[in-house]
Amino acid sequence: MGQPIGRYAMNTAMNKVLMAAVLVVLLVTGCGRPKGVVRSAFFWGVDLTATVNRCAPAEVKWGDRGTGSGGGASNEVQTHWHKDVNADFQCGAEAVDTFLLALEADLQKAVESYGGKVAKPQNITAKPSVGGFGFDYEIGKTRGEVRGSVRRRNENEGRWTDRYPYHLDLRVEEAVVR
Repeated sequence: MGQPIGRYAMNTAMNKVLMAAVLVVLLVTGCGRPKGVVRSAFFWGVDLTATVNRCAPAEVKWGDRGTGSGGGASNEVQTHWHKDVNADFQCGAEAVDTFLLALEADLQKAVESYGGKVAKPQNITAKPSVGGFGFDYEIGKTRGEVRGSVRRRNENEGRWTDRYPYHLDLRVEEAVVR
């Protein structure tokens, strides 16, 4: 004799049917695809603090330093990310130019080493405020920009302006189209 179909057996069979139906709906509508964090290999792979340290001339003396990052989705199709490094430092005026050129070259090479293309390079020089650089890049569906600048701090910015007269801002931003 067959086993009687009890309440438990019916619920288990019904649960399997419902779970299969839900799975089919999710797969058909695209909800089953992972919508995880998507960033370029360049964004993940480049340590901005290490890059700054590597590119800084030997004579640079550091003051306050900080890093930050964040991101979010503006809609279901595009996600934005950024990370940055800020630092106060001292060195000779010629070393600042050398520092900026080294940072720009190093970051452009890094983009290319991850299979990206550098577009729209900009050399932003506005002495006596010192200067900076910027460029856009593309890696697959990822569009990004790198901006770096050094400015001379003024006496209204606190007690360390004489000791660390320069301020570095370095930022990488990405928008990934899914």
